[in-house]
Formats: sequence, C-alpha cells, structure tokens
Amino acid sequence: MPSSELLEALAGLEAEVQRQAVASLGDTIEDMTTPERDAAIIDAELGLLTGELDYSQTRLKAELLHRLNHRELWRFHPSSPASLAELLTGRGISNSEASDLIAWEQHIYPYLSDQLRMRPFEVWQQVGKTKMRKLTPFLRHLIDDEFESPSAKVRQGVERLFWIERQRVLGLAQRQLIENAEPMGVPLPFEWSQMLNKLLDGEALDPDEQQELIDTYTAEFLEGYDEKKEVVRSLIDAGGTLSLRHLGEHVSPEPTPAIEAVASRYRRRVVDADGEVSYELRYRIELDLTEDQLTLLRRRFPDRLDLTVVDEASTP
Repeated sequence: MPSSELLEALAGLEAEVQRQAVASLGDTIEDMTTPERDAAIIDAELGLLTGELDYSQTRLKAELLHRLNHRELWRFHPSSPASLAELLTGRGISNSEASDLIAWEQHIYPYLSDQLRMRPFEVWQQVGKTKMRKLTPFLRHLIDDEFESPSAKVRQGVERLFWIERQRVLGLAQRQLIENAEPMGVPLPFEWSQMLNKLLDGEALDPDEQQELIDTYTAEFLEGYDEKKEVVRSLIDAGGTLSLRHLGEHVSPEPTPAIEAVASRYRRRVVDADGEVSYELRYRIELDLTEDQLTLLRRRFPDRLDLTVVDEASTP
C-alpha cells in the first residue's frame, strides 16, 4: 500500500497538474459553460500527464535502470538475482523495455544533444514514446560504436538508410554540376566533362565518379557534412512525420519471414489426487528462429511467453 506521505504527494501533484492545465488554457475557457470548462481542463490535464509527466517518469525510470546496470550493481541486490532481467521481472519491466530505456539514456539522448542540438524533451514530443521504441534498435546500431545489432533486419535497414542519404546528396551534386557546367566560360577538366556528358545523356555515373562528385560537392557546399549525423537526423524526422506503420516500412521495408515450426503431438498420463488416471493432449514444438523472428514472437506474446535463452556454446 502507498504510504500516507506518498498519497499526500499524489494529491498535491493532482492539484498542481490542474493548475498548470488551467494556466495553459488561458482566456479560452472564460466564455465556456461549466461542463465545457471541466471537459477542457481535464483534457489539458491528460495532455500534461501523457506529455511532460510521462516524459519525466520515463526519464527517471531510465536513469534508475542505468544506475542498476552500470558496473552490474544489480548483482548486489539481497535477492541475488541471476540477471538484471530477473530482478526487473518482479517490477513488471521487460528486458526489451529496460534495454531500450538504457540505450536512450546512455547513448541516444547524449548523441542527439551533443551532435545535433536536439533536446531530449523536444525529441519526445516530436516522435512519441511508441515510435521511439520502434527507432531504438536502428539508432543504437548507428550511435553506439561498441554495439552491433544481432538483427539482420536492423543492419540491412541501416545500410539502406545510408544508401538513401547517399542518393540524396548525389542528386544535389549532379544538379549542381549541370547548373554550373561552364562557370564564367572556364572549360571543365576532362574527367568532369565526361561526367557532365553522361548526366546530360541520361547515363549513370560509375561508383568512382559518384564518390568523387559527392566528395567535391560536400567539401564545397556542405561544410562539416557528416553522413552518420544526417542519417540519424533523417530517422528522427521520419519518426515525427510518419505513422507507426509507415515508419516501420521506412526503416525496414522487408517483412520478417513467417515462423516455421514442427509440432509433435502426444498424450500425457495424468494422475489426480484420488488416483484417477486420465490423458491430456499435449504438443512439443521445435523452432529454429532468427533474431528478428524471436523478437517478433516475444512481441506477440509479451506476458505469455516464459522463455529462457541458453547459449549453446556455453553448454557441455
């Protein structure tokens, strides 16, 4: 049961949230009827709870998880858990949720703040909690230099995002070359003239020509250009503008293959407390899963799949 002090604090929080809600509505509620005013205030309160307060609660949870994970502090818990995941299960926090929150706190938020001048709360407002979780494996693979995603889908998705960024810059560079083909009547060097003629004839440049054009364009027109930063920026922008379904298609257009399984059906002998014997139909299922298929299975059964993963290499 919550302590009386906590209940009092919650009552004070409710009063403060209502005060903030009224302040945010300003003069708009003056001409409203009492029911209209009550509805508007409650809606504004919910906005605060799902916005600023939800953000604050999530950041605090992430900070606590980070502290438990740092130097494996969880090992010192009196219950002697076998893993951080085991300790958190009793708190209703899944391993994937904890991993995502720690990744944002330890790697993603600091990178966005330091490299792209994106404030954490602004990212939260722009993208939203659900889509942030969708982006987490891709952002962590991009940002955390010590981490490589075990998911082929994530790795391929990141490679595709780099390809999209490269095509964007290449398109800008090609247009620039065509527009400035003869600056002030000065003829182009032979190799650049060849590239220009290819573009004018609708031919594709070879990889070396593309790279030379991109390098020259970024050096002259995109000061301080960093390809990884632009890919990260594009992911955050996509999270803020695309629906959850379209975001999934953007970062990983190829669907996860269907899970194939072989089930053996058998009858198990059951003896009840009175000695009565009966038989129940049971199934033994064998699965051979990729990392992405395992993730899919866990997401489909978040509270119904009690699965322990053992590394075969470590078993006798």
